[in-house]
Amino acid sequence: MENEDGTQAWLGKRRTDFKKAWLETPLAQVAHDWNEIRQPAEQARIEPYWKPAGPLPVAGPKWRAQAARLARRLLELRPRRDGDWLGNPYVMTWPG
Repeated sequence: MENEDGTQAWLGKRRTDFKKAWLETPLAQVAHDWNEIRQPAEQARIEPYWKPAGPLPVAGPKWRAQAARLARRLLELRPRRDGDWLGNPYVMTWPG
């Protein structure tokens, strides 16, 4: 949310408007800075955040095996539901 001059409004400021798209496509407004206080920073301050300490877990065999197991389970459940529930952005977690 921004002030009239384009600066970031204080966190928690109540909106005075409502957009139907917030419900229809809730993730469309999420960007890299959706939950951050905007502030300028020099390149030297930014760079450490873009250098991971090690390999990402998604590249490892354990993570990939677990992801494959969950994908198979979701595909098995798919015929039990009507509609495109796997495409629903509100379906974020699945107890399993």
